[in-house]
Amino acid sequence: MTDRKIATEKVQKTMVQAAQCPVHRTEDGTWHVYSQEVARNVLRQDAHQAGFGADLMSKTMPSYMEMPLLYQSGEKHRENRKELARFFTPTTVRDKYTQMMNACADALIAEFRQKRRVQLSDFTLEMAVRVASAVVGLTNSNLSHMAIHLAALVKSDLTQKSWVERMRSQYHLGAFFLGHVRPAIRARKKQPTDDVISHLIAKGYKDTEILTECIMYGTAGMVTTREFLCVAVWHFLENPALREQFLHAEEAERRKILHELLRLEPVVSNLMRRPVEAVNALTPAGTAVIQPGDLVNIHLHAVNADERVVGENPHNVCPARVLPAKVSDSVMAFGDGSHRCVGEFLALQECDIFLQKFLALPTLRMESQPKVTWNPTISGYEVEAFWVTLDPA
Repeated sequence: MTDRKIATEKVQKTMVQAAQCPVHRTEDGTWHVYSQEVARNVLRQDAHQAGFGADLMSKTMPSYMEMPLLYQSGEKHRENRKELARFFTPTTVRDKYTQMMNACADALIAEFRQKRRVQLSDFTLEMAVRVASAVVGLTNSNLSHMAIHLAALVKSDLTQKSWVERMRSQYHLGAFFLGHVRPAIRARKKQPTDDVISHLIAKGYKDTEILTECIMYGTAGMVTTREFLCVAVWHFLENPALREQFLHAEEAERRKILHELLRLEPVVSNLMRRPVEAVNALTPAGTAVIQPGDLVNIHLHAVNADERVVGENPHNVCPARVLPAKVSDSVMAFGDGSHRCVGEFLALQECDIFLQKFLALPTLRMESQPKVTWNPTISGYEVEAFWVTLDPA
């Protein structure tokens, strides 16, 4: 028995492989890691980013341009991350963005009450876009149009050979820059504000460098948050007891529930790294050594269900689950080490506020099981065709 909703063929295959061997190396030289301990040892060193098109980025990005934070490592990455982290601290989120989050959620709920039927992935994207755009500074353009371009860019495969697909990606990239990023840059050069774009301008970033950062933050802050909101609603609507527990819980307990759902359904399924130090890995054949520079593929669905860490029934929702010290309640759903998601608290606060209001609607129901597809660009799931209805009282 499992409470998991994202039961795609890829996830099921991952679980089978994890049961057979916690760490193994394939013929192409890639190490596949399903063990939380080995994953932690890789992520907590200054390993180089190898996912999200890192190899392509290193080959195509001119040497005079600043590499996006996602692809940096070492001391430079730590310094830049520390500077940007101030926009995402719990204090900043509570003081600066909570009121805005509540207003956004209230507006969307009012809209839903009128429409009485929405496609949830589109609906939740509106919430995610409004919040992330305020933090990043993308507030000088039409947010609905921006969401369309970002969603298309997330689906883009930059290695594709079809000229039609390449042209489509270039169109959305250009439209995102000209219609949304450039207006924000121009406005902040005239009047700086307390947001990410103003910070990057002050550091001397070029327009194209700011564009790449906006794409990264747009993807992380908008698209992944949308997917988690959808899968969380799916869980709550199919588990009335969990829904009631969430609605009547204090903040700390609500966060435990959200973390547990994220542990079970990490939006990003794989983290790719090239370690800079050797890592010992226990295999059925004995201890193997992952050498510096080797490609490591960390499978988060399996890592987050490692029974040696999370205990029994790892594929079930259990908010009261007791984890070892220094292990996050969502295990590695937000990553780990120096590249751990900087916007973790922002995302949880946003989801908590939206879900409290949305799930409190007494006649809310989903029309049918949503469709789940896989996005290879971010190595994550997408919940589609998720229609929810508000029945007459």
